[in-house]
Amino acid sequence: MLGRLRMTIDECIRAYENVGRAAFTPKRTSWLPAAPEGAFSATALEAAIKQVVRENCTDPGCVAKRSNAQPTGKSCLHENLRFRDGTCTKTVVLATTKANVDTRPTLFTTYGSSTSYQDCSIWQVARATSAATTFFKSIELGRDKIEFIDAGFGYNNPCEILIEEAQKQYHGRSEFLVLSIGTGLGNVVDIKDSRRSILRALRKMASTSKAVAARLKDRYGDSDQYHRFNVDRGLEDTTISDWEKTSKISAHTHNYLQENENQVEEFVKKLLRGAEGQRQVIADLVGTHNERVYLIPFLPNAKFTGRKQTLHDLEQRLFVRQDCQKLAIFGLGGMGKTQVALQFAYWVKQHQPQYSVFWVPALSEESFTQAYKEIAKQVGIPIDIDKEDPRLSLQRHLSSKDAGRWLLIMDNADDQDVLFGETGIRKYLPQSEMGLTIFTTRFKEIGLSLAETDLIELQEMGPREAEEFLEASLLPEVLRDEATTTELLIELSYLPLAIAQAAAYLNRNQSSSVRRYLELLRGTENDIVSLLSREFQANTRYPGSSNAVATTWLVSFEQIKNSKDHAAAADLLSFISFIEPKAIPRSIFPQLGSEEEMEFAIDRRFKDAVECFEEVVMWKRAYLLDEDHARLASEHNLASAYLGARRIHDAIGIFEHVVEVHRKMLDEEDDDRLTSEHNLAWAYLGARQIYDAIGIFEHVVEVHRKMLNEEDDDRLTSEHNLACAYLEARQIYDAIGILEYVVEVRRKMLNEEDHARLASEHNLARAYLEARQIHDAIRILEHVVEVRRKTLDEEDYARLASEHTLTLEGYSSYICSVAFLPDLKPVASGSGDRMLTKVEIISLGSAPTEMDYFAPQELVLVTPRISTSVFNHVWL
Repeated sequence: MLGRLRMTIDECIRAYENVGRAAFTPKRTSWLPAAPEGAFSATALEAAIKQVVRENCTDPGCVAKRSNAQPTGKSCLHENLRFRDGTCTKTVVLATTKANVDTRPTLFTTYGSSTSYQDCSIWQVARATSAATTFFKSIELGRDKIEFIDAGFGYNNPCEILIEEAQKQYHGRSEFLVLSIGTGLGNVVDIKDSRRSILRALRKMASTSKAVAARLKDRYGDSDQYHRFNVDRGLEDTTISDWEKTSKISAHTHNYLQENENQVEEFVKKLLRGAEGQRQVIADLVGTHNERVYLIPFLPNAKFTGRKQTLHDLEQRLFVRQDCQKLAIFGLGGMGKTQVALQFAYWVKQHQPQYSVFWVPALSEESFTQAYKEIAKQVGIPIDIDKEDPRLSLQRHLSSKDAGRWLLIMDNADDQDVLFGETGIRKYLPQSEMGLTIFTTRFKEIGLSLAETDLIELQEMGPREAEEFLEASLLPEVLRDEATTTELLIELSYLPLAIAQAAAYLNRNQSSSVRRYLELLRGTENDIVSLLSREFQANTRYPGSSNAVATTWLVSFEQIKNSKDHAAAADLLSFISFIEPKAIPRSIFPQLGSEEEMEFAIDRRFKDAVECFEEVVMWKRAYLLDEDHARLASEHNLASAYLGARRIHDAIGIFEHVVEVHRKMLDEEDDDRLTSEHNLAWAYLGARQIYDAIGIFEHVVEVHRKMLNEEDDDRLTSEHNLACAYLEARQIYDAIGILEYVVEVRRKMLNEEDHARLASEHNLARAYLEARQIHDAIRILEHVVEVRRKTLDEEDYARLASEHTLTLEGYSSYICSVAFLPDLKPVASGSGDRMLTKVEIISLGSAPTEMDYFAPQELVLVTPRISTSVFNHVWL
């Protein structure tokens, strides 16, 4: 509890009472002595321990819930949390193998790399060390299913074992401060049990505890390294099952501490002196000639609240586990990345005095260079600016051991060109075993480039954190109530910058109230734009930088839009600014390139941008009112999505508006105008407004033929679609003329499996069928079916369509004769490759039924030899 779950002493005592109440209920009432497998239910003990784990789970999600006053006893899903965890205080638990109680105990550790017990959960290890004979049955653990019991057999005082383990873990350290806390167990454990082996073992448990204490006292003598406290009177008759005797235990312990008050105080002083001595050793190692330098551009943020888990993670990863030297904090603009870095910078200054702290803004090459010059000046590096680059000089210095230990915070590393361009600043970052670097950035990709996989994502605040932050930021006289405040925070999506902006507005307009601000936030788009665009002063932000939420978001959007790698993401963000930004299905997005490009565009950052702040999306929509091209592009994408979802009339309404505006703004040869006209025509065709579609298609084809060569894909597509429209209007020979040309060109350009080529061939065959050129149609359709069967799934729509056309329109159109055959017997359709000369089809496109057998006087269609597998497949 103390080490792995990081519980306090009070929490441990309360948890023990709950565990005792649940676990120490006898399985039965009997005058017989306790059996070796245990008098109490191991299942009840396991359940009680799991409950403790859930209530104190160290998973970041559960920690965040509890920090917001949300208990995790019922909601936690991590009751099987592993005991092995390198981030906690090094903790060791002992248990003994049941097969050989005389051997040395097994050490279960929260650290190390051994594989035998690495997957053991907390509750399993707790069960093993609680499996005291006569109380609980043993438990099998580990890869090899070894049976364990409590290590009290011979090792009730594990101090010697633990000192040996500490010497292994901290090799080279000659002095340790050892604290041993006894159980208060007397000389004899009085368990009236006829099983002599158990009784001897329990007596050994009692005697060896005192023997170990005596040996350690002799070993350390008066060296002040070893201290033992043991309540040696009053608890002799107390066992581990006496959880109800906590008041008795507490009273005797209190008396013992009073009697030994001087010894306890002496130990505490030694412990504190040891900590001071450790700091002095560090100071001596640093050396008086190398003073620490702190270059932090802002004062501490007195209003900073929350983010405890993030700060804890930074401390653990950089100073406890020390598993990385570079780390990136990433998250959307306004999440408070700079404020977290600032808070951590002052924590390092206070708690890690051997480290210098340097702060470098990466807003531009100029800000980076100016910060480097100032650092060089503070650390005393003489630089001749006319002869050498100050950035290279400081890089060399910080990369050397002469610089000592340092923490470099590179804030706002958001611009790809500034970081990685031809004159990018990344090349000037120092590399040293004694240095640590933290980057803050809005983009995960930049974080990966700078710190590889050592990333911490900063998301919106939790409800309790957000409430505390708002309370700390508001003046006392601002009118508010708890319910309205909760509504406001929900409306602001717990975004720190939005909360700070709201507080600044309310502090300046004290006649207003939280309720009024909430009404404005829920008002018209103009109200929202005005509210979110207001600037406010903040002493912990860079001079000249924008503090408005809307402007901050626009900066992120512009950086995405101007990046070659993220242009598709910018298009998608523009697209969704015209739809409800919640639970957006992937299928509604327009296709903006290859599938890989789409996956890259729809990454975690993009999804978070959509989900994080609905009001910003509204602001983006209003912003686009002045940028018709961007807005029209988004509307066009939305209409295309409607068309793909068969919401044809919705699509037509938007397309008509876009085409109308494009025709006013753009030349007839403009690609955007032609694309919108083409898509409107396609929507008309889907709505059976065939002649409206033909009129637009003819115009688009005419312009394309003037502009583009005959092999251009856009030209061929518009010609193909015009032919389809002619086909729907029964202008068969006009359709055939165009389709023959398109097929001829595509056969020269494209391989036979290309979807566009097959589509044009399929439609040419349809036109031939309409013109009664049956042989030509069947020849093409057989080729299309053959290719699609090789390349497409049997349920693919295009494959089924070509098979359907070949079978039910091609073959069945090839009628040789009609006759009445009264003497024929019924013939079922069958399956497989049986060849027929009679086709059981009465009406085009209908599947055979039991009534579709040949009967006397029935009409029979005599056709060429056709495989039934074609019919059966299409019917299925």
